[in-house]
Amino acid sequence: MNTPPKTKKKLSRVESKAATRQRLLDAAYRLILEEGITAVSMNRVTKLAGIAQPSFYTHFNNLAGLIDELAIKVKNDFLYPMQHALVATFTMEGIEDKAIVLERLYRMLVEGLFANNFLMQQALERHQTNSLFGQHILSFYVDLKSEWLKFLIQNSINDVSAIQQERYSMAIDCIFAMSESLVLGLSRGEYQSKENVINILTEFTISHFGELIEQMLPPSKKYTLP
Repeated sequence: MNTPPKTKKKLSRVESKAATRQRLLDAAYRLILEEGITAVSMNRVTKLAGIAQPSFYTHFNNLAGLIDELAIKVKNDFLYPMQHALVATFTMEGIEDKAIVLERLYRMLVEGLFANNFLMQQALERHQTNSLFGQHILSFYVDLKSEWLKFLIQNSINDVSAIQQERYSMAIDCIFAMSESLVLGLSRGEYQSKENVINILTEFTISHFGELIEQMLPPSKKYTLP
């Protein structure tokens, strides 16, 4: 006995509008992933989403509005969770050896970025100052550095002077720049070994900023997440 095919539930007007809006966001995401932000145009987004171009304005005022929303989604879905995961790794209890903590932190960072082509694309995109999406990613980097600076100050054993705060800030800039450069080198095939990248980052941080790290509260203390 043949089972009659299930009838597909008809979407309400609100559900249909939300689904179309999501198709537009997905199309823009795919274009950025495959070709970069310069590939994103209203014509290509609507064509890839399978909707008529005039319908675009039912969902967004302009292309910049779509990119704004997509950038916020990327930050909320990928970047901020990664940030909190990194801080959680840095603050694990029961680990006194800072080298082990740093190695775990860099492993999570390198493998997380390297496994996500979209995030790798954005690491490149942020250097394009004429790119609206790049500006969003750059703002995230600025926020991220600010949060790490606050985190280090909050969890320092001693009061942090203005000079010490500047040293923390410079250390963060150095570590961010080196991490990004080496991970991008991996993605381009300039380097072959993730382990070497992780080890170099760990050794570099301990060698140049070990004194600053030692001024952090011990892992048994409660840390404040940014």
